[in-house]
Amino acid sequence: MLSGVHKAQNQSVFRYTLANYGIPQLLLLPAGIVITSMELLIAILILLSIIGLVNIGMMLGLGLLVVYTGLLSTVYLTGRSFDCGCNFGGSTVPIGGWHIARNLILIAVAALYFLPQAGREIFWLDYLSAITATLMITLTLIIIETMKSNNAHFSKSRETI
Repeated sequence: MLSGVHKAQNQSVFRYTLANYGIPQLLLLPAGIVITSMELLIAILILLSIIGLVNIGMMLGLGLLVVYTGLLSTVYLTGRSFDCGCNFGGSTVPIGGWHIARNLILIAVAALYFLPQAGREIFWLDYLSAITATLMITLTLIIIETMKSNNAHFSKSRETI
């Protein structure tokens, strides 16, 4: 949800990032709008799990993550180096193997949702556990990205001394 909100607030920066990924100029505006809308829609569908829309949200989210990981992998394997666009306007972090590994882990975790479930009733503690796990994974990824960007910043500082 935060990623979609950030993209909605900074469409020009997001379209610049998409251009770096190799999206043709003609498709930048529609791609920016569609991807941003998809991220927001996915978050809303997952949040509306009470009325049974979570399956659609999870499928769309998993699909978007797979496409994005494929795009990241293509950029990384071709040796191009530019900001991944994942620090929400913070310091720049070039696309690296870490981004692909992170996304593959996220794909594997998201795919667990589609495994068959036991026949027990789901109650409030299950939802609380899922929310807590999601927050912990998110915080862990934010901490790792912050450490990587700080490391890059300090490495540049040492070079200038």
